[in-house]
Amino acid sequence: MANTAVSGGSATAGTSGNTAGSAKLPNTTTNPFDNDIDLSKKEGLSIWKSATEPDSSVTRLELTVQNGDKLLARFKSKCSEFRINRYIRIPTEGTGVTAVTRGGSPHNFTAWSKLLESYHSLTLEEVQAFACYNWGENDTVRAKTASFQVKTLDFEAQGSELERAKMKQQYRIRSEMLFKIIQNNIPETDFELLQVESDAFTFTDNVTGDEIGDGVILLKLILDDVKPRTVIDVQDLEEKLASATLLKNGNNVQTCNREMEKIYKEIRRLKPGTYDDNRFLTQLFRALETTTNESFARTVEFIKDKWIMGDASCTVQYVISTLNNKFRNLEGSGSWNKTSEKDTKIIALATKLKNQEKKFNELQSQLKGSKGGGNTNSGSNNAAEDSSSSKPKKLKIPEWRTKNTGPMKTVDGQQWAWCPHHKSEGLFDGLYMPHPHDHAKWKEEKNEKIKAYKAAKEERRGQRNKNTSSASANTSAPNKLTLSSNLKSALTTKLGVSDADAARIIQDAISQSKE
Repeated sequence: MANTAVSGGSATAGTSGNTAGSAKLPNTTTNPFDNDIDLSKKEGLSIWKSATEPDSSVTRLELTVQNGDKLLARFKSKCSEFRINRYIRIPTEGTGVTAVTRGGSPHNFTAWSKLLESYHSLTLEEVQAFACYNWGENDTVRAKTASFQVKTLDFEAQGSELERAKMKQQYRIRSEMLFKIIQNNIPETDFELLQVESDAFTFTDNVTGDEIGDGVILLKLILDDVKPRTVIDVQDLEEKLASATLLKNGNNVQTCNREMEKIYKEIRRLKPGTYDDNRFLTQLFRALETTTNESFARTVEFIKDKWIMGDASCTVQYVISTLNNKFRNLEGSGSWNKTSEKDTKIIALATKLKNQEKKFNELQSQLKGSKGGGNTNSGSNNAAEDSSSSKPKKLKIPEWRTKNTGPMKTVDGQQWAWCPHHKSEGLFDGLYMPHPHDHAKWKEEKNEKIKAYKAAKEERRGQRNKNTSSASANTSAPNKLTLSSNLKSALTTKLGVSDADAARIIQDAISQSKE
């Protein structure tokens, strides 16, 4: 097929001009796009025109990664305004073929994905198969290998065949409408460049010879190119799973399981294949082990052991449903909030430690505030503020790296790429980074370096504590170390406090006890 600019073609292509069979929905809304569009009538043509005419007041958005978020928002708004959303739900289960029955379903699709929300996980082939189903064959399985030919719709048919013809006609009209909307919202040069891939979205009507652009496929191609960023980075979602505890979810097992599973599904949607069931179950068991209920803890341990031994029955759904049932039974019997005497004492002691830490921090703030000099009247109120938050930030990089003058820049022979994700409040909102630059990879490497630094710092602190305890072996230090170890275990496993925070809380408490 020649790579000529494909127009919207004719919205009635393949229908032999017969639109009388179009389903007419009750006019119960003020938005005319809620109803089926009949292009054989003046009203239908007026509706079509209002959606597809160019608007000179609208800024056309270039097809760039930098505009990815704006383009997605623009197309979401248009698809909602003109009620195209219902026609860009892509079936992921079912073939489309059904028996011809009066009043029966026109297809047997059983699962759908919304293109504007699931463009990451939907493949181009799935979108093309559904388009081929609507322009040609009734079977999406065959449509995957079928040529992009338009099949005439039969409005003389009966039962589900007639309903299927009506549904396909509306898809064709909305698809061409979307094609025109896309054309009107991007620069002409960008639209011309898209014609290089016209074979992927163009259908040919062998009766009229028209070439018709499918807007649904074109939208998928554009989203794949401009790559709108996800609302939440996968890295952030993984960190949420790793830090989840029962306490953070109101000590409610069902809430904890539901929230963690929701995050897990979002990770799999955004980056399929990067996070498997076993990795998720590792985090789920860890979070549920923070319980203070001994009966529930035993059940968690029992199921975890089965999973570790490779029991095939320990699927994600089995683990979640079994532990939810255990929780409901304990809650129903009134024994969920009962904790052992040992745990009660540990939690009470941990609470005291937290109160000590609060007092210590207040004392530390007061000491810092008094270091401003001899004149306490002028310096006491502002010393801490002057030494921290109110100190003006200084830019430690060349200023040109903070000024966006285009997606790429060459300075002293080095190529730089603009990255909008690098931000520092009060200093810059985006930054030029050495090309090539993968922000997600850069962030991952940065986090790894921070982890390594913290681990090394903790190791040095642990060595210092060890040396200190050895020097005072004849005192009461052994008892303190034993207590410290027990408290650290309680803080981390029962209250979900990190290892670093637990060590700091305990060390501060011990230091205060010496005063």
